[in-house]
Amino acid sequence: MIEDSASKSAEIYVIKKGDVANMGLSIVLRETNRYMQQCLPYEHSQEISVDKMWSYGEVVAFDLETTGLDIRTALPVSYAFCTYQNRFLALANEQIVNPGVEIPKEAIAIHGISNEEAVERGEDLAVAIRRMYDNILDLGKRNIPLVGMNLTYDLSIVSLLGKQFLGASLYEVGWKGPAVDILVLDRYFVKERMGRRNLAALCGYYGIGNRQPHKSFSDAQASCEILFKMADQFKIDDYEPAMLHHLQGQWYLDWAQNYFISSTSRHREPLTEEQRHWPIYGYAI
Repeated sequence: MIEDSASKSAEIYVIKKGDVANMGLSIVLRETNRYMQQCLPYEHSQEISVDKMWSYGEVVAFDLETTGLDIRTALPVSYAFCTYQNRFLALANEQIVNPGVEIPKEAIAIHGISNEEAVERGEDLAVAIRRMYDNILDLGKRNIPLVGMNLTYDLSIVSLLGKQFLGASLYEVGWKGPAVDILVLDRYFVKERMGRRNLAALCGYYGIGNRQPHKSFSDAQASCEILFKMADQFKIDDYEPAMLHHLQGQWYLDWAQNYFISSTSRHREPLTEEQRHWPIYGYAI
């Protein structure tokens, strides 16, 4: 039972079983927020509302599966856009792509998309690039966050192929984000954590399941659900999406500079100057 003590009338709000489905999550949360507001001491009271939290609005996760790891030569074999509203999956769209080349056995062993499947079910590569461009640009125009894991990989590949098939990179056609990269956020907010920071490691750390790893729709969903955990833990909703996009560029550059120092001292190959750009590498801009 939720009583509105701000009114002197005996107006009573009762949230019953089934109300989440019938009223919608945002309405239920708003009534719950009113109750929480009344429970706070007057001098500490503040509005607690999902209306001001962008992670409860429309958020779209993106992921690619490809022919290989080299960004300059990798081609998509599948892509997915997963749309969330109120932190619930509203739409998942996955598409197989025919890369027009033979998919290496090592890549097939990871994502499971065979050459036969790519030819029979795959979208033409040029068509796929156009559709990815259209989706990414539309999200940017509407200020909808594009969420992913290690977005420099996915977006650099798309941007390079955009140059090849469409004559312009993502930046050249006006895309400016906002993007949200859970790898960048994890490196910034959990600097002290040791070990790997791939998607499987982040799923384990934040308690998120990934039912079909290396399937583009499943990896995209896992990335977005990790973001929601981060949003609560690190108060990421306090940053406006455009500002968060800008800050991630700074955080990524700081990490890249530190990585350069550590890799040099350990005689490992350092990142190039072009690899210090986020969310698209310099050679794909």
